[in-house]
Amino acid sequence: MDAYLFAQINNGNVISLPLGEGYTFTGEQNCERTIEKLFSETFGQGYPKQDAERKLRDTKLLKDLRNNSQIDFISFMKKADAELVEHALQRQNVLDYISTNGEDRQVSDWVLNRAGYR
Repeated sequence: MDAYLFAQINNGNVISLPLGEGYTFTGEQNCERTIEKLFSETFGQGYPKQDAERKLRDTKLLKDLRNNSQIDFISFMKKADAELVEHALQRQNVLDYISTNGEDRQVSDWVLNRAGYR
């Protein structure tokens, strides 16, 4: 089951097989079943099936965020999904936290000005 879920949820980018000490005949069977389950369906289809479409969409959004976030914060905010940014900037607790705890004044000022924070 772990191999199947791994292939569906994590897109099967790496797998660990128990081939160390204590590897016996049952270990060989376990290894064969693990590989069989791992390759039983196309990788990255999502699990559970009824949530697969949403999870695949969320995974793409997170991958896009990660790819676009390897830059300075202000550049990231300008590139990020506008709806996501606007949603975050409407949260009073987020703005209050940035106003109180923001250590980089340039970033804090940019965020607070963008949100119209008073």
